Amino acid sequence: MSSISRQNSRNRRKKEINKQNGFISNLWSYLQRELSSSSGDISDSSQSDLDQIVSFLLVPFSFEKVLSFGFLTCLDSFLYAFTILPLRFTSALSKLLRSYVTQKPIHLEQSQKVDLVKTAVLAGTVYLLSGLNASILYHKIRGQSAVKLYVMYNVLEIGDKLFCSLGQDITQVLYSSNTLSKPLRLHFFVFIAIMYNLVHSAALFCQMITLNVAVNSYSNALLTLLLSNQFSEIKSAVFKKFERENLFQLTCADISERFQLWVMLVIIGHRNIVEVSSSSVGVIPQSWSGWNVIIGALFGPASVVLGSEVCVDWLKHSYIAKFNKLKPAVYSRFLDVFCKDHIRNAFSGQQNLTRRIGVPLLPLACVFVKSTAQTAMLIMSSHRFSLSPSTVAALTGSISDPNIQNDTTHVLEYVATSMVSTMEVVLYGAVILAVFAIVVVAKLLLGSVLLEYSRRRIDLQDLRAAMAIHGPNKRDLDSSADETVSGPRKGGVWGLIDMSDGIEEDLNKLEPDEEVSPVKQKPNVQLQQVERFSMVAKRIW
Repeated sequence: MSSISRQNSRNRRKKEINKQNGFISNLWSYLQRELSSSSGDISDSSQSDLDQIVSFLLVPFSFEKVLSFGFLTCLDSFLYAFTILPLRFTSALSKLLRSYVTQKPIHLEQSQKVDLVKTAVLAGTVYLLSGLNASILYHKIRGQSAVKLYVMYNVLEIGDKLFCSLGQDITQVLYSSNTLSKPLRLHFFVFIAIMYNLVHSAALFCQMITLNVAVNSYSNALLTLLLSNQFSEIKSAVFKKFERENLFQLTCADISERFQLWVMLVIIGHRNIVEVSSSSVGVIPQSWSGWNVIIGALFGPASVVLGSEVCVDWLKHSYIAKFNKLKPAVYSRFLDVFCKDHIRNAFSGQQNLTRRIGVPLLPLACVFVKSTAQTAMLIMSSHRFSLSPSTVAALTGSISDPNIQNDTTHVLEYVATSMVSTMEVVLYGAVILAVFAIVVVAKLLLGSVLLEYSRRRIDLQDLRAAMAIHGPNKRDLDSSADETVSGPRKGGVWGLIDMSDGIEEDLNKLEPDEEVSPVKQKPNVQLQQVERFSMVAKRIW
């Protein structure tokens, strides 16, 4: 028995040794196969993969071209409220006054009624908004915690979008011929429009003050919260399915958001400069302490907030184009739509821009007027004239009677103050007229440049369409060019201006270079074909 047990134990040890040797040999062979493998990470790349990378890098440039044009059109319409609208209002009001003086009925055109109504809404909103004290509101918001500030800014941003949608319908009804021809209905909707503009302007004003508190805080904590709010746009937009119409709406929203942010930062910047110049101590917060005083007050907040906004927009649109397999050429179609809009509505009001892009021009103008007026009052209050004690003593030193001396002092101060006040009124009036003339010239130059660019772009598009139809025949191209320059042609395929809206048709025209590879809708998608970052449904989870 003992010999049998010893034999079994030897056999077990041999088996264990063989297993160990086999395991080691397997590891050695596995390592040799890993080291000698020639496939590695080599994949079968295609031209579409390279196109996706190139498109991802080129999308920001195409997007910025569209956004720059949209931004400039918003700026042109914004300047319209301070330049062309007052002139048109003066012309319509003078015509109305002439009819009142001469007792002769003068028929006002619909556009003149719109100018009078728009100016009345703007003036009424600014007057009602003057009761809102920016200093008290600033310190109340500044006393809140960072979390409350973050929630408040988000609520105001959502409210701004909701008010924009409501305001479009109100203004559309207010400026319609059906409303303008009925006095009772007109007065009612003017009141509704003033109330709407008051609420929307107050929301924008509070949003601007909240942003001012964040950028002027003595730590970067509040500003970090606001920047995180911008980067949350990537999460909410990137991983969704986008058609051209949705991407066009998103582009319009980005144009409106950047323009509103720019207007608010301009107001904050010139307010900070006035505070710095009128204060003996530095009021630049610790977060901008490394900057120059004036540059930190003006360009510090703008560089950080706008810089982060630009980065977020670039990443957002690049990844949307990547996931939806779109090429940068799709943004050229958006630019064509904006150019056609500008040609159609360059001299017929600014309502179409508000409708298309959704920027609240009138509430923004009210906020800008109120903030600029408060800043001007702050400048005038810091430069009040008063006679110095030495000047008063020199003028009244020869008078021995104290009573006469006091009366003479009061008279001198009153006369000096009256003279200086008159001179200040004349000086401020001259400054206002000079600034108004400069802004009018800037608006005319900007409008003419945008109109010329739009016409050139649409002309080039029409010539390409004519070449695609007729071929590269010089006589055909010359005739099509003549028809393009001469104006729109009903029923033609290359008319300069298509008077129908037709935006959906323009967006859905598929050019050969607009998509890398069209995403085909499959009723049954095999799980073996599904990847984490491939768009197979309405959303990437």
